[in-house]
Amino acid sequence: IDGIRMKGDDKPFRDKYGKNFKLIYVTADPKIRYERSKKRGEKAEESKQSYQTFLNKEASATEKYIKTLGKKADFKITNNGSEKELEKQVDEMMSKI
Repeated sequence: IDGIRMKGDDKPFRDKYGKNFKLIYVTADPKIRYERSKKRGEKAEESKQSYQTFLNKEASATEKYIKTLGKKADFKITNNGSEKELEKQVDEMMSKI
């Protein structure tokens, strides 16, 4: 399940799966997320938006609870590096699950 971002989004899963539910918080530095977003260009406006616009969107109601959820996460992955570095973090996390 991805896209858990609002207060209480994790509750149904914690209630149903208890200790078997693992919340994984994946993050990256804002500047890196901004550059990746522009490069990906999933939405037309993303490839042209300014860094300030990107930051403003991150402050919106749908985004501002994410860091709080991250503090409740069972695992945290910081995706600031290469794909290989990300893969290593995922492998390490999976070995603990």
